[in-house]
Amino acid sequence: LSHELRTPLIALKLQLESLEFDLVNDKEAEFKSMHVKIDDLNQLVSDINELSLMDDDSINIIKEPFKCKLFISGFSNEFKALASDFDYTEKIILNDNVMLFACRQKIQQVLVNLAANWIKFTDALGRIHFSCKQSIIN
Repeated sequence: LSHELRTPLIALKLQLESLEFDLVNDKEAEFKSMHVKIDDLNQLVSDINELSLMDDDSINIIKEPFKCKLFISGFSNEFKALASDFDYTEKIILNDNVMLFACRQKIQQVLVNLAANWIKFTDALGRIHFSCKQSIIN
């Protein structure tokens, strides 16, 4: 956790010092980058807060049945639009009738967080492959 907080804070401090000493050519890009880092930190604090509320049973997680393939395909289609700068491929192998009994909102949040990391940590024009396959457990 401390690493997750320290890394963006150190980067912000370095960016501020670069601006302070006029070491930056493109100040607008630097400010945009700083805004992104601050948004990431805000999201991290929100996630930590939510986890602490879950530990206290203060959050009511609503589980419901929903069709897995429809949900995953919907996510993939939304992500495809966000990943337009990348070589995005998908492979979804699920029966239409497979149901999940879970909190749809929390599963969506996990997938969105993963997708944000895919974009953040994939080189420009890089390849992102999303795969979801049904397994049979005996």
